[in-house]
Amino acid sequence: MNWTQVVHSGNIDDLYELFQQDPYLLEQIDEVPFIDTPLHIAAAAGQVDFVVEMMNLKPSFATKLNPDGFTPMHIALHNHRDQLLFELLKINQELVLVKVKKGMTLLHYAAEQAERSKLEALQLLGRWLRRTYNKDGGLWELHVLNWKDKEGNPVFHIATSNIHNQVEV
Repeated sequence: MNWTQVVHSGNIDDLYELFQQDPYLLEQIDEVPFIDTPLHIAAAAGQVDFVVEMMNLKPSFATKLNPDGFTPMHIALHNHRDQLLFELLKINQELVLVKVKKGMTLLHYAAEQAERSKLEALQLLGRWLRRTYNKDGGLWELHVLNWKDKEGNPVFHIATSNIHNQVEV
């Protein structure tokens, strides 16, 4: 089996068998500047346990962009993998701040894509901000939610605009 087959299967034991054959496998993947890493593929496939294992083995994959310019978090959001978002944020809360293609953070991406399920994910991220940054939560949340995209639009302006447009259609 190759590594993409192992990732799709979600079998962690098979992953370690690959390491016996090639202990530098993850380093070779990490050398490629833009690639769908095992973390990207596992996020798309909804392999929660595999994602957690991969985060422990190679945390740098979480901020790596694929050829489309997205991180595993963006892929998880796009594929409605809310449990994966929770797990990734439990491991590294700063992932919500990573900027991807067009300078978008995960919140910008969620707002731009704001279908009903993605709106729920956006609300979930807002609740996460409140809970995670409890001491200064209000200030932090206000700061993050007022981040602007390259056109100068804050996150919730984008979200409400997209929701309004969907209601009109």
